[in-house]
Amino acid sequence: MLNVKEPRTVILAALLYGIGKFLQRGSFGSLDTTGKHPAVSGVFVSAYASLFGEVSDTILVKTLVERHHETTESPPELRVQTISDAHMRSLAYLVSTADNLSSSERDEASEEYQYYKSTPLASVFGRITTGSESNAKILHHHPRAFEKPDAVGSIFPEAFTEYASWEMNQLLRALGMSPLTLFPA
Repeated sequence: MLNVKEPRTVILAALLYGIGKFLQRGSFGSLDTTGKHPAVSGVFVSAYASLFGEVSDTILVKTLVERHHETTESPPELRVQTISDAHMRSLAYLVSTADNLSSSERDEASEEYQYYKSTPLASVFGRITTGSESNAKILHHHPRAFEKPDAVGSIFPEAFTEYASWEMNQLLRALGMSPLTLFPA
């Protein structure tokens, strides 16, 4: 019998696998968001299990966000290949593929060290050319909540190279995320 939550579970995991990276860009005082981002993503899913449980299998979502890497540089407990259940492993490969496709917009220049808390997200549209441009300008997005129709201008990328120190925390607060709401006691 088909599990009706399974497709939604995989989609949710494919959307949330990198939430740990997002959370690590903020500052939560004594809250520990260090370590590998898949583990932080798993903590986030656990914290919101009651919300996600309405539409998905939260245990599976947590497993998929934690184990979406295939590289041997990741610890075994965070790798797709080490999932013993073949069906669950095949679902984890779907999320891993989403991660691989998403990260493929990075060019060779991104291999140099960049401080992740201040490095802005690049617009994927900056990679589109008509063939006549020699050096396309790379534009970035400021982290903003999209709240009102008149805020549509905020979705367009801009020319800047580093986030201001307060930008990510401002967005996390706008989304209602604080150490207390993210990781309730």
